[in-house]
Amino acid sequence: MKPFTRLRDPLTSAFLVRHIGSGNCDGRRTRATGVGGARGAAADRFQRPRRRHDRHRHADHRRHRPVRRRPFRPGERDRHPGTGRDAVTFRGYAEDDGYYLLPSDAERSVATGLLDKRLFDVAYLADNGYGNDKTADLPVIVQYQQESSAQSLARSARALPSARSSTALPSVNGAAVRVSKDTAEDFWGGVQGGTGLRKVWLDGKVTASDDVSAAQIGAPAAWAAGLDGTGVTVGIIDTGIDATHPDLSGKVAVARNFVEAGQPGGDAPEDVTDRHGHGTHVASIIAGSGAASAGKYKGVTPNAKLSIAKALDDSGNGTDSAVIAAMQWQATQVKVVSMSLGGAPSDGTDPVSQAVNDLTAQYGTLFVIAAGNAGPDP
Repeated sequence: MKPFTRLRDPLTSAFLVRHIGSGNCDGRRTRATGVGGARGAAADRFQRPRRRHDRHRHADHRRHRPVRRRPFRPGERDRHPGTGRDAVTFRGYAEDDGYYLLPSDAERSVATGLLDKRLFDVAYLADNGYGNDKTADLPVIVQYQQESSAQSLARSARALPSARSSTALPSVNGAAVRVSKDTAEDFWGGVQGGTGLRKVWLDGKVTASDDVSAAQIGAPAAWAAGLDGTGVTVGIIDTGIDATHPDLSGKVAVARNFVEAGQPGGDAPEDVTDRHGHGTHVASIIAGSGAASAGKYKGVTPNAKLSIAKALDDSGNGTDSAVIAAMQWQATQVKVVSMSLGGAPSDGTDPVSQAVNDLTAQYGTLFVIAAGNAGPDP
């Protein structure tokens, strides 16, 4: 197995920062000596499982493999004591999809579904930039039991202890929240204190996925039948668009930026400029006129217009919450939306999957989501 990066702080969530401990490598319960604060000095080293779906959501939820769980092997973990965790035990184990350190005082919340298990997948957290050396906040999505308006959801989320900001996500009856690691203990206390929460999810990472050309899906036959996108507007959720490209001149009907302020390309709500390239690539496949190549490289629907939602930043990365917010907006604009992006594998219960189901039922929108670029070996 490929050696994994050494972690200076694998625990970046309000829960992990509070809960993580360390023990022996045979998987038995042991006295914890792990992190007790947002700046705790835990250090772990892991070897990652061999998996091809690290960065992409596996969209086919019909096939499931049995979960294979094993304790950590010697050499997969180095541990150093934190503070304030002497009375806590934990279980450390590896599954096909990650490496987990589950503290005893969070086990019940994970078992009952209050806490997302990914909050304790230290391999995923380290691999996706949640460490203290990368961010001072933890992004989470909180879902509430009682349905509420967008304004009420945002207000309830902002009222949670240590919540720096919130964005309402009514399609999943929740909100995106950034939690300060310095006061993560307060947030955890609020979660335990009965705030009407249904579940707290890690706000996972998504990234742009590769695409194929129009010829592979028989587009020339569709053109011959007169199906060229005339009168249709197609939504795209991606890295934005280069509207100055000759193939995309006059194509953008409406546009909006959903990248979080402070992230690359996220400081201007109306700026959907593509500084990565992937969104422009997708836009040209969908609706490129072929003007720059005398028609040779025109898109599948060359006469269609585009509704652009920039949810992936200038590095091609984004969050579940930004994608959900973009989906909510696109559902009010168009009837079909391209999402050439992906995140961690899912069983179909995560917030993005919930949003797909809710928005499709509510608006009749067809979300065309990337699948097949990654996944487990047969």
